[in-house]
Amino acid sequence: VPVHQLSANGGLLKMADPLTETLKVQVALHVGSTTLRSEAEMLGPMWATHGYFQPFRFTGLPTQKQAELKQNLESLLKMGRGRRAIGLQWKLAGSPQ
Repeated sequence: VPVHQLSANGGLLKMADPLTETLKVQVALHVGSTTLRSEAEMLGPMWATHGYFQPFRFTGLPTQKQAELKQNLESLLKMGRGRRAIGLQWKLAGSPQ
């Protein structure tokens, strides 16, 4: 799933079809040198020219991991690597691995 924006609080996904608002998902992020896993909640989708933008917010990211994510994002932006350095995978909460 392409990440359009990412912050220490959540992000914005570019999706072909939206997910249900308030749906709980598991997110695995690889940002810089850190891999994070967290629960997240999908927020209301917004129609885009080709598909949808759908925001999400982290609901299970510990404070220490949130600080690491913020630090890694700031470092990537300073290095000018931004989007190319971020990968995102997620699965619906409760679905098989």
